[in-house]
Amino acid sequence: MAEQESLLKRLETQYYDFDIEHVPQDQRKSAIGLILVWFCWAFQFATIISGGVLAAGLTLNDAFWAIIWGHIILCIFSVIMCNIGLREGIGFSLQTRYSFGKKGTLIPSFIAGCVQLGWLFFCYWIFANVFQTLFTIISPGW
Repeated sequence: MAEQESLLKRLETQYYDFDIEHVPQDQRKSAIGLILVWFCWAFQFATIISGGVLAAGLTLNDAFWAIIWGHIILCIFSVIMCNIGLREGIGFSLQTRYSFGKKGTLIPSFIAGCVQLGWLFFCYWIFANVFQTLFTIISPGW
């Protein structure tokens, strides 16, 4: 029993998320790692949004510049957020709590949740279209 409690305590401290408190210096991630996460997020999200705009009727040249400017704007935002988090040792939850207050943090959290759900639904839609096409090819009457 004591061995189980020791294991649970060790796992709890090893995988603790620091949602609403500062991350101790020895638990912080590297600057490069954080910058890469935010940078890749910005490119992925901007590409999806720009793809939707392209489908809405932009010319290829206009779509190209929309993608470039979208990436630049999102990368600037990402670098700023990453630097704040890295310098202060705080995550998204605590950054929004400092900016918007305890109740106000629900707004950016809701927006982030909607973005994640939108991405999930987009992936499911692509997945379903691929399988629908495959099943139509395999069994035309289905």
